[in-house]
Amino acid sequence: MIDLYLAGYAGRKATELRRAALLLDALVVDVRLSPRSPRPEWRKYPLIGLIKGRYLWVQDWGNVNYANGGPVQIRDFERGLEALRGAGDWRRLILLCGCARTEQCHRLVLADELAWNHLPCVVYELDWADPASSVRISTYDALRRPGSTLMESMTPARPDEKSFDDLPHVSFADAARSRRRSLLGETNAAE
Repeated sequence: MIDLYLAGYAGRKATELRRAALLLDALVVDVRLSPRSPRPEWRKYPLIGLIKGRYLWVQDWGNVNYANGGPVQIRDFERGLEALRGAGDWRRLILLCGCARTEQCHRLVLADELAWNHLPCVVYELDWADPASSVRISTYDALRRPGSTLMESMTPARPDEKSFDDLPHVSFADAARSRRRSLLGETNAAE
């Protein structure tokens, strides 16, 4: 099972991100379309230098409509997923964007897609002060929070969805075997 932390850096210092990545032993996955910022510490190369081998920019997971106010549109989800798979076997990931509010950021759309369709993961909203105390969230419920503008971006609709707590839990080993069989095109392969 992968722990997926959602982090918006607005009002934060990059050293706080470094601390969280080290404490959680996590890979920081920068999901901005462009890894630039008016604040130099949040630009790609300063982050690479600060976090060392724990930074991955996945441009394909950026929101192509971030600047024009349109609905969330991920540039190329599948290509971004391939970039993540090439980054190694991390058990914890921090999805990083500049947006302060998770319910208004495309990282929630990414987390929902990952959790429901691609990775066995538990999603957390990063607690910057105490990363180990981060709160687990249901992406289904978070997308419906007051103030969320992301539901229009979700496709396809899942009318029979349940909250995360109602879902059956699968061991990481079982999920990994299933995923490996899927990637290799095997069906009912003997273990």
